Amino acid sequence: MTALTNIFADLHIHIGRTQTNRPVKITAAQNLTFRNILQEASDRKGLQCIGIIDAQSPSVLGVADRIAQLADQPTKHLNHRPPYIHQIPLEFLPGVGKKTIDRLLSVFGTEMNILHSAKLKDLQSIVGDRIAHYIDLSRKGMVDLVEGGGGSYGKIKQ
Repeated sequence: MTALTNIFADLHIHIGRTQTNRPVKITAAQNLTFRNILQEASDRKGLQCIGIIDAQSPSVLGVADRIAQLADQPTKHLNHRPPYIHQIPLEFLPGVGKKTIDRLLSVFGTEMNILHSAKLKDLQSIVGDRIAHYIDLSRKGMVDLVEGGGGSYGKIKQ
């Protein structure tokens, strides 16, 4: 049996523009093109695998219908697979803006390295105790979240 390798992935990225630059939705961002998504995913975030949602392909089964169909089935997680890691993007953490992200990237390379590998003391020396603490809590799955709903996103409790 071959040893498993960790792969950093985001399997649910919405595309905003078609190849011919037509918006996928009325509110679609102009910079969410296939090419820009690939560059952001590999260069800045350090992702090795992505899944892009093509909202222009015909829907076979609506999302709500599919959720209802699967809701009564147990979640499958095969024993030979590594655990799923739920992570919060840096930009969602309180106090983390573009300048902070740029500073972290200049030291640690990729967002995946920052979120999963950088030592806490090294993070503290770059961004201080508060932000390093949020990164550490997010690694441990201990961030308090306020659920979103009704058109609003969830938030991290401060």
